[in-house]
Amino acid sequence: METSNTTDLMSSPPMSSLASPSSEPPAGLLTVPLEIRLQIYSYLLEVPEFSPYTLPSKKAPVAGALLRTNRQINWEATPFLYAHNTFVAHPSLLATFPRLRPNLRPVSDPYAISLIHRFHLTVHLDSDLPYEAKALTESFTGAEELTLHLVQFGFCGVGYANLRQFEGIRGVKRVVIEGSTTGFEDYIEWLRKSMMSEPDAPIEEFKHEHVTLVDRLARGYLA
Repeated sequence: METSNTTDLMSSPPMSSLASPSSEPPAGLLTVPLEIRLQIYSYLLEVPEFSPYTLPSKKAPVAGALLRTNRQINWEATPFLYAHNTFVAHPSLLATFPRLRPNLRPVSDPYAISLIHRFHLTVHLDSDLPYEAKALTESFTGAEELTLHLVQFGFCGVGYANLRQFEGIRGVKRVVIEGSTTGFEDYIEWLRKSMMSEPDAPIEEFKHEHVTLVDRLARGYLA
């Protein structure tokens, strides 16, 4: 399947947003028991969690054309594509226009976006962030899963100042913070627990301190 088929599907509204299952003549797949159909949808529409270290494939990662078969199959299968997969958050618009993979077109349909609750975001620690704390809180509070991949050009060049923009996020069921975390692991753990706490839960304030490069290296390798 060519990548363009999936990218067109990603940028157009799913049938599910237009109508519920109709009385169309059943397709061959609909003669299969529902339990087996659900397994088929999972196999065809779910992909491994995104990793920035994986080279992009020239082929579409999912059989997106399945959603165009008919309205009932679209209604049954759409959540497997949008709700079960991790999407790459937009580098500045965050939960708006997410992509299943960086080389695919962003999802633009409001209904499809409303189904997406698993996000992967690359965070640059050594440059100004193109978004504010309020946008982060609105985009990711209550998400099913949020992975933050931390990067910087120099080893241990900066601290966690940019991550403080994420402190308002709450109610995420699973948080993964990976990448360039050497030297401020205590803060990373505090932030992870903070983002996974309920919106109205009391959070003990993290005691920020000035840490030198030597201190950060010692904490990263001697702890």
